Amino acid sequence: MIMINPSNKETMGLRARKQRRQRAAIIENAIALFRQSSIGCVPVRSIAARCEISEATFFNYFPSKDAVLAEWAEAVVDDCFETVAASPTDRALRRQVRDAVRDLASRVEDDAELMRAAWSRVRAAGPPIGGRDRARKRGRAPGPAGSGARALIERARERGEVRGDVEPEELAELLLAGLQGALGRWLADPERSASTSLEACLVRATDVLLDGFRKRNQRVRATATPIASAQS
Repeated sequence: MIMINPSNKETMGLRARKQRRQRAAIIENAIALFRQSSIGCVPVRSIAARCEISEATFFNYFPSKDAVLAEWAEAVVDDCFETVAASPTDRALRRQVRDAVRDLASRVEDDAELMRAAWSRVRAAGPPIGGRDRARKRGRAPGPAGSGARALIERARERGEVRGDVEPEELAELLLAGLQGALGRWLADPERSASTSLEACLVRATDVLLDGFRKRNQRVRATATPIASAQS
């Protein structure tokens, strides 16, 4: 058995925090460059130079530019839920999810060109999945599903809104995966983007999922006008 003394634990903690900061800096600088020029015109060496690291260090964190874009796009989804979860409330889970969805739709529409490029890469990498498998696929250190979504579901279960036979982490993974799938389809389909708002597509997807999250034998009432209810 390997014993880790307190000083070693502190060193490991500092190293992990430094790695998280470096990873975030790579994403931030890469996205800034992608906004200035097309993704294909931004070589890895330019990203590394802006971060003041070597190309080898870049590849220690990400296997490709596509991986940077994919992680950024997925983080935007996670962040919308974390923002809502940061303000504890007794409001129903569905209303809180719709707040996150409304925020997400606004962010995507404000950055539509880069988001479209990013989500085309997420979809090309395979179906959206959560938790440890998703992290491993993207080249990240394995971790739990989005903490914000999980926190909302855990609170809803404490209030008796959500079924208790499925773990909150698994429900969070399902919610994020469904949301990512709807987002990717909307961005990939110009006709859908022109005829249906992103918020409407995301509300429809999350409503279907949230109906499945209800406790067993709880009746589901159909929502005829999802956008109207989303804005209530």
